[in-house]
Amino acid sequence: MVEEITLVQKQDSLLKLESKKNNSSLLSEFGIGLLGVSGKYFPKPQEEIQALLKFILKSYDSYLDTSTVYGDYKNHINIALSQCLNEHKSDIKIINKLGLDLETNTTNITSLKDDFYQTKKLFPSNQVLYLIHRATLGTIERDYKFYNFIKKQDPAISFGICTNNLTILKSYAEKMKLDILQIA
Repeated sequence: MVEEITLVQKQDSLLKLESKKNNSSLLSEFGIGLLGVSGKYFPKPQEEIQALLKFILKSYDSYLDTSTVYGDYKNHINIALSQCLNEHKSDIKIINKLGLDLETNTTNITSLKDDFYQTKKLFPSNQVLYLIHRATLGTIERDYKFYNFIKKQDPAISFGICTNNLTILKSYAEKMKLDILQIA
């Protein structure tokens, strides 16, 4: 049986998801995604990327969605964001997607760990939430190993997946505690 969930618009950019099954509700803030800012849709000069990032940091304080693969090279947009954060302090929370090599459409556990360490260096003072980019049933064991790895580093680290597939979501939720879900 599919649980009926109602989406209700709330003030201050908050959504309330109400479940009729158990009368519970979840509250989630909207985030701003950096895929378009990174130039993936069409090239952007570095000065424009920096200006957009500075504007976002001055104007917004909730969640900022980024990825190790956004930009012209690995961590391009994350490096630019880190530079802006060094100039303009912000309490923004960063959602960083890991787990995808655009050339091969794969990533191994060593690459995930390297991405994790690079992210920690780039964003040492901001709360970072880690998402597995394009989670699949074929990568669930790799992702479970990575989940255990980061939870050993710090049990308070937030972890989740990016998917639009209910079967994948259920399979991941059975193996690990998901703190965040991005539907894309």
